[in-house]
Amino acid sequence: MKRKQLFSFLVDLLFYIAGGMIYSVAVLLFLTENEISPGGLTGIATILNYLFSLPIGTVVFILNIPLLAAGFIKFGGIFFSKNAVATAVMLPGPGIFFLFYTSEVPAERGSVVSGGGRIFKKKKKRGGGEGKGGGAG
Repeated sequence: MKRKQLFSFLVDLLFYIAGGMIYSVAVLLFLTENEISPGGLTGIATILNYLFSLPIGTVVFILNIPLLAAGFIKFGGIFFSKNAVATAVMLPGPGIFFLFYTSEVPAERGSVVSGGGRIFKKKKKRGGGEGKGGGAG
């Protein structure tokens, strides 16, 4: 791996970790406290937490193992390592924050934290536009 590629990889990894931690806090402070279940694997983990008191971070990690394996086979080691780290951040995240969390948090604060994790997502160029007839009339 060249020096520039290594630097880019490490910066990406840092953003994956920061985004994963922000998302982890948002799930804890906003979603679980207000008994809201998001979509995807985190939603499944949240439902299992409500039903069986299973830790959300651990369930998300376990449910992601087949997806990480498929990603490794399809896209290679760099894809796997970035996503494995981001997934692993969810594992201890809620558990660590439960140690310091003692009071109720209003929904507005949690939604700000949840939205904050989205700033770390890399922007992709999107093509096209509305085209003809796309507006309301």
